[in-house]
Amino acid sequence: MSLAQALYEQGHITYMRTDSPNLSQEAVAVIRAYADGQGWPLPDKPRTWKAKDGAQEAHEAIRPTHIEEEDAGETADEKALYRLIRVRALASQLADSVYAVRLLRLSADVDGKQATFEAKGRTLQEQGWKVLLAADEATKDDAEDEPDNPVPALQSGAQVTALSGRVLTKKTKPPTRYTLASLVRELENRGIGRPSTFAAILDTIQTREYIKEEKRYLVPTPLGVQVVDALVNAFSFVDYAFTKEMEQALDDIASGKTKYQQVVATAFNRLMDEVTRFDSAHAVLCPECQSPKLRHIVKEDTKNVRGYDFFACPDCEATFPNVDGKPGPKQDRKKPELSEYKCGECGKPLIRRMGTTQNGKPYDFFGCSGFPKCKAKYEVKDSKPV
Repeated sequence: MSLAQALYEQGHITYMRTDSPNLSQEAVAVIRAYADGQGWPLPDKPRTWKAKDGAQEAHEAIRPTHIEEEDAGETADEKALYRLIRVRALASQLADSVYAVRLLRLSADVDGKQATFEAKGRTLQEQGWKVLLAADEATKDDAEDEPDNPVPALQSGAQVTALSGRVLTKKTKPPTRYTLASLVRELENRGIGRPSTFAAILDTIQTREYIKEEKRYLVPTPLGVQVVDALVNAFSFVDYAFTKEMEQALDDIASGKTKYQQVVATAFNRLMDEVTRFDSAHAVLCPECQSPKLRHIVKEDTKNVRGYDFFACPDCEATFPNVDGKPGPKQDRKKPELSEYKCGECGKPLIRRMGTTQNGKPYDFFGCSGFPKCKAKYEVKDSKPV
């Protein structure tokens, strides 16, 4: 989306955050005139396409602002995207490709059982929009190499003799993993998101490291698996239907069919109910006061600072060590000894404490006993605050 944004800001393409599959009448007229001048095949009438339910069609489909410009953009990626947009805009108004299709069904008796075999072949008769694949350097590799139809012409009911046959033992394969492109198609099929949000969806799941790309395929990370396992069957917002329903609700707000406050209140109340149930189901009770608010507090070790891992109760203020993921015996916290010296800012007694520098070196200092309300600190010299 950032590449498209750059092309838009440079004035090379129209507004890109749109769901509309159709071009404006003025753009269609310009494209048809340009294609006719190139000798490309055109349908009798301009082509229009049915938009999906809930599509935001305030803007026309993405297209070049000047269709005759074959190249635009400042970087190689911008240029490649511009060529793709241009070719697709042109193709949307050209005639269909026409194929001669031959379908052959053969039946045979295999060990007393009827087996049916099917073969299908096609031959390109009229290029239609595919003239662009040969005309555009960026898409030449996409052009199909159309060999002669490998399926022979036979009369219906004719008997043929198999020259050879083999019985192969094969295993079923799991579904192919998604690629970025096939995931977008699946989102479209499920009615989740829209063209203007697909890029953000893909960016989010990669930035948060829920997935990673391996040879173009998307593979879930251990973190992604943990997140899904924790949220599925606990929160409705991870359900496909929830996202689709919310998209529809937002469209209803935009069209005035419902009120913003009503939609938000319903979603908020449902989320709060689910959070409460989730907390209750996963609550770890405080061994001291039985409060369900016990919290697991963790900070990883860094180069210069030692980390920590313990349980703490906000109600009774007791702390417990982490023993195999559960709270261990209560840790008795000694009350700090108040010194004879007073804080120069608030007058409360000072406490002599130990700290660690960024380089990992220990040092002592005097801190105010009124912390965190008073954050005064004093260096130590001759065992006195200075």
